[in-house]
Amino acid sequence: MATNRRRRAEPTDEWGQLELLCGWPEQRDYDLIRPMVLFGSPASERALETGAASERRAAAFEAEGMESLFASETARGRRLPPSVRRLIVDLKAEHTGLNPNEIAAICYVRFVRRPARKTVKRVLAEEPLPLRMMRRFPPYREIPTQSNAAGRWWRCTRRAGAPRRSPATCGREGPPPSTAS
Repeated sequence: MATNRRRRAEPTDEWGQLELLCGWPEQRDYDLIRPMVLFGSPASERALETGAASERRAAAFEAEGMESLFASETARGRRLPPSVRRLIVDLKAEHTGLNPNEIAAICYVRFVRRPARKTVKRVLAEEPLPLRMMRRFPPYREIPTQSNAAGRWWRCTRRAGAPRRSPATCGREGPPPSTAS
């Protein structure tokens, strides 16, 4: 038979008694904002009861959830911005051969913030890689271009009164080959 290791306390709404029952700072912070978040009571009324202003904490709780209670300010400042995380994932999806150090160097050039190699690895492990993006147009190096010989051949075939020439003979020096024998 299991025994309850916590001492039993009577339920109360009095802040002085609740604060004594809180074992963790995060639990105390939640109990500070609980009436505002759950029941919509005004922050000014709660501040009179507790003696602490907690309007910003309630707003952070509504925006971030329980994580706002547990994250310290130093950890929050060290978090990578979403734009850097997105760049890391996109770079790996588009250029699979890049290693974490190269991705970190590109992040430094783009955002003047160089994440650690391990951070890049962690972001790639956490975030799903997007599906391979299809290009609308081929890369510049793969676009077929007219070489000079092909361009001369086109001009030779379009010249009025000139006999048609093949691309091999169009760029040669000298008079065009004669058609009369």
